[in-house]
Amino acid sequence: MSFSLTTPPAAGATTASIPASRASVQTGVTTLTAYDDSDLFSTSIPAALGTNLLSTPVKLDEKFVGVHVPAASAYLYPGGWNRSHDMAPRWNQMNPSSGVFVDAGLGAWLDACKAAQQETVYTIFGTPTWASARPAETGDPYGTLGAIAEPTSMATLSAFVTWLMQTYGSRIDYLEIWNEPKYSTAGGSYFSGTAAKLAEMARTIVTAARAVKPAIKTMGVGCTGVLFNSAGSGVGYTDNFLAASDGASGFGKDWIDIISVHTYAHDGTNDITQLANTKAWIDAIKTTNGVTSKPVWSTEFSYITPDFSNYTGPETGRALALVRYLLWNVIGGMARAALYPLGWNPSAERARLWNGYAAMLNGATVSCINRVGNSPQLACVINGRNYLF
Repeated sequence: MSFSLTTPPAAGATTASIPASRASVQTGVTTLTAYDDSDLFSTSIPAALGTNLLSTPVKLDEKFVGVHVPAASAYLYPGGWNRSHDMAPRWNQMNPSSGVFVDAGLGAWLDACKAAQQETVYTIFGTPTWASARPAETGDPYGTLGAIAEPTSMATLSAFVTWLMQTYGSRIDYLEIWNEPKYSTAGGSYFSGTAAKLAEMARTIVTAARAVKPAIKTMGVGCTGVLFNSAGSGVGYTDNFLAASDGASGFGKDWIDIISVHTYAHDGTNDITQLANTKAWIDAIKTTNGVTSKPVWSTEFSYITPDFSNYTGPETGRALALVRYLLWNVIGGMARAALYPLGWNPSAERARLWNGYAAMLNGATVSCINRVGNSPQLACVINGRNYLF
């Protein structure tokens, strides 16, 4: 039995099907069955065809698909959302000394996003060396000493956030608190302090931001490794932050409206099928911390081990792989998901393909996602139509 795959045009995929036929043939002790497309796209898909991964309909956010692109490339997927990390300046680039603040390119990035009708997520990350609690500490992926430590005085962080919101607040839709903390200098951690210090920083950031823009939405803390469940995983790190004291009368969970995570598969094989387990793990820590109503966003996902720079096939193949990853984020319970384009830098053709899928998924109702056998293919029902990716 074989299935055909039609590569989608810019406007989205076309309906895929297998020949409509159903019959049972008795051959001694073996019954051979031919299936039709209603089986492939059914929430009760026969085990001989594949596995059901999503059987309860999900209405996706109108801006479900997000990206990371710099100002010069903000045309990529207009109308979605754009995250600043690695695309716009960090705290230490805009606050070179006490009381001194510079644009460093943030204004241009925000202007480009708004011109493309993108919502913006500004990620606050990177303590200036002069403000760092450990100014000689190494480990920052960008080479700035002390950048992954908390500030010596929270007043310096508050001053930066106040300036940020007074200067750019009208163009910032969301603030994200930090990036990929592991509370260590080892293993690519972007934060070497404790979960309690990060919770105190969250309280400081949100208090200062809301004093300028009361309606600002906040998220945190962008932990990676949530495809695996242990104390030393993104699930554990997120749980630590949610439960950590904020240095006053609250907890980390009190200062975020949205839980942000990174849905990378760090196993050398890009086994994104692990996302099928992620929703239950994250739901468990949400329940434990009493925050079941908070949505979860993947503020970064991509193929990174190995990344797309090693791919030599047609661009349509890459685009199909990425739309499958988006669908796995739906399976994993993500309310939004943003592509970090490692090995897939923007181009006109890539934008055409990506924008077509984004237009199809944003605001869509996904009522079924089935994995076809043990293949990477997904059979989906989106807005009442059948698609095979």
